[in-house]
Amino acid sequence: MAVRLPSLATALAVAALLVAAPTAGAATRQVPYGFFGVMWDQSVSQASDEVQDAQWDLMAESGVESVRTVFNWAIAQRRSDAEFNFEATDGVVRRAAQHGIGVLPVVNYAPDWARAFPSRETSPPANPGDYAAYLSALIARYGPNGTFWSENPTVPVRPVREWQIWNEPHLDTYWNAPLKSRWGHPRGYGKLLRVAYQTVKSRDPGAKVVLAGITQKAWDEIAEMYRDGGIKGAFDVASLQTFPQTAKRAARATELFRAALRTFHDAHKPIYVTELTWPASKGKTVGIRYQRQETPRGMATKLGQALSLLARQRRKLGLARVYWYTWASEYGRGGSIFNYAGLQEFSAGNFTAQPALGAFQRTTLEFQGCQKDVTGACE
Repeated sequence: MAVRLPSLATALAVAALLVAAPTAGAATRQVPYGFFGVMWDQSVSQASDEVQDAQWDLMAESGVESVRTVFNWAIAQRRSDAEFNFEATDGVVRRAAQHGIGVLPVVNYAPDWARAFPSRETSPPANPGDYAAYLSALIARYGPNGTFWSENPTVPVRPVREWQIWNEPHLDTYWNAPLKSRWGHPRGYGKLLRVAYQTVKSRDPGAKVVLAGITQKAWDEIAEMYRDGGIKGAFDVASLQTFPQTAKRAARATELFRAALRTFHDAHKPIYVTELTWPASKGKTVGIRYQRQETPRGMATKLGQALSLLARQRRKLGLARVYWYTWASEYGRGGSIFNYAGLQEFSAGNFTAQPALGAFQRTTLEFQGCQKDVTGACE
C-alpha cells in the first residue's frame, strides 16, 4: 500500500494561498499548553504503525497539543471474564508521550455482555460498576504509577490525568435507552457519572473528570442534567460540542453554556469545546438540519476565524481547551458529513492535506508563539 505523507512545508504552502500569515514578531505564547487539540478517530486510527507514527509527527509540528480519542471498552473487554486488552490504547499513549501531546480519552461503548440492552450497540452499561472496573484498569495502566510506564522505560513519562465519561448521552446515537427506564437519560447517565467520579478520585485524586460532550442546545441539556441527572459535584470540567454556522455563534454557544453553569453555581468550572467543525461536505453528501456544509476554502476560513476568536475570548468564557473534529477523514462522495471534516483526507492509503490544515497550523503558530518540532518542543 503506497502511503504519501505531506510534509509540514507542503501543507503550509497550500495554506499560504488561503490564509493570511500571522502577524510579524508573534513570539509570546497567548494560550495555555494544550489549548489547541484535535480528534483522533476514523480509519487513520486503525492504520499501520508507520502511518500513525508519521501522522503524530505532523500533528506535533502542526501545533496539536492535545488529542481526544475513544478508549473503547467494547474492544478492550469482549468477555466479562477476559483480561483487559490495552493494545490499541497503548499505541495512542505511547505516541502522545513521545510527541509531547496530552491525551483526553473518551471512555465509552459498553461490550454486549455489559449492556442494559444487549442488542443495542450504544446501550449504556447495565451496571456502572462494570464501567468503573474498566476506568480503574485504565488508571492502573496509564496513571502516575501505571504499569505502562514501568514496562516502557524509553517512553517519556506523561501520565493520563483526565478522563471523559462517555459522549453525547442525550442522543440515542451514543446512549440508546428508553427514557422511562432506569437507564434513561439524564438519570442513567448521572448515576454512571457519579460512580465514575468516585472511581477516578479514589485511584488518582489529582486526575480530572470531564463531563460527556453535549451538543445541539447544550445549555438546555446541561440544565436538565443538573436538575434530573444529579451531576452536581461529579465532574471537574464541563464539555460542549458545537457545530455552528459562524465563528461568532461558536462563541455565543459557549457563553450560553457558561451561563448555565453559573445558574447551577458551577461558574468556576472550566469548559472544553471537545468538538468543533465545519465539514467541507458541500455538494458531496446530504446535509443535516443543524450543520452548515462548507467548501474546503470555507472550512479553512471558518476554522481560522473560530479558533482565533475562542483563543482571544478564552478568559471571558472560562475556556480551557478546543478540539477540532477531526484530524483525518475519508472524504470521497456520500455518507456522513463528518467524513469531510478532516484536516487531511486519508483515502486508499494516501494523505492529501486540506486547506484547513494550513489554517490550523498558522493559528497555532500565532497563539503558541513558536514553530514546533516532532517532539512538540519549540524549534
